[in-house]
Amino acid sequence: MKTNICEIYPCLQGEGSRAGTPSILIRTSGCNLRCRWCDTPYTSWQPEEGIYNTEDVLFALNANTHIEDVIITGGEPTLCRSLGEIIELCVEKGKRITLETNATQLIAENLMRAVDLVSLSPKLSNSSPAEKAAALRHDTDRIRISVIRKWIESAADYHLKFVVSDPGDIREINELIEESGIERRNIYLMPEGRTEKELQQKRLWLADLCIREGFRYCERLHIIIYGDKRGV
Repeated sequence: MKTNICEIYPCLQGEGSRAGTPSILIRTSGCNLRCRWCDTPYTSWQPEEGIYNTEDVLFALNANTHIEDVIITGGEPTLCRSLGEIIELCVEKGKRITLETNATQLIAENLMRAVDLVSLSPKLSNSSPAEKAAALRHDTDRIRISVIRKWIESAADYHLKFVVSDPGDIREINELIEESGIERRNIYLMPEGRTEKELQQKRLWLADLCIREGFRYCERLHIIIYGDKRGV
């Protein structure tokens, strides 16, 4: 039976606290948000039908025994029908699991506790799409403080990763920190952009902002190395 798993491949983790780590990436299709700058529109705005199933996941795990880490991402992987089975396969094979989520959805608590690192990426207002109906739905769902807190409580480790478009975004980030009580050392700021040129335009001021505010800076290694391509 086909699922909404649209990509499986070995790669380097491109973002966050495990950047540069060899990993097996499992990407699901389908998302409850509609970010205007989404870098995988084939999993959100126009979600593809999955071409892989959990047997393919098992094959990838067995074919890459030298790789210890697995990234489960999307789209929004918490919506994946077979997420529980994927996590259980990774645990059975002794893999270290990173789950990348927009932090709006919870899953069964036993599965949350099986995640070694949850990479939470709440969406700021800079993500709101131009189309009014999509923006209304998106803005209603994009921040869920109770969900963020539950993930932090349940997963073995966590970090928050914010996509920053403008220096003014720092106000929203600080407001969210104050409301949720998240430690600043677990927060990464990443420049918004899908090309090296777009990223370069934001790097300098964002690096300075991280120094001033006490946040960690997050690059996008896969774009630096390969450019805006799929399957890397």
